[in-house]
Amino acid sequence: MTWSHLREMIKKYVSAYNHFDIDGMLECFADECIFKSVSGGRCTVTCNGKSQLRELAAQSAAYFLERTQQITNWIISDSQATIEVQYRAVLKRDLPNGLKAGEELSLLGVSIFRFDGDKITELTDYS
Repeated sequence: MTWSHLREMIKKYVSAYNHFDIDGMLECFADECIFKSVSGGRCTVTCNGKSQLRELAAQSAAYFLERTQQITNWIISDSQATIEVQYRAVLKRDLPNGLKAGEELSLLGVSIFRFDGDKITELTDYS
């Protein structure tokens, strides 16, 4: 896959994410995909396969009024891409960690995408 194609696939995923378009997000993934979320050096979420990823995406979307990932940097190789993102979100409901509905989240993160062919096979988000 060319670097421009990797970039376009990631842009498509991020746009779908920002618009709460779960079907659009999942179109970017292989059926046998892996998703991990790492926060504070600990893996807090792992999903295996599109069905688990769909469940997580739906659950996550329910917590936010709005959310935006803005890509600030790219590092691309043949079958892997790393992006740095500025993440901003407004909560729809209270979170277990004490954040309240209406509060705004803002953080920097890194996402590492691995590809096979034209599909994402693994995505790991770090915050």
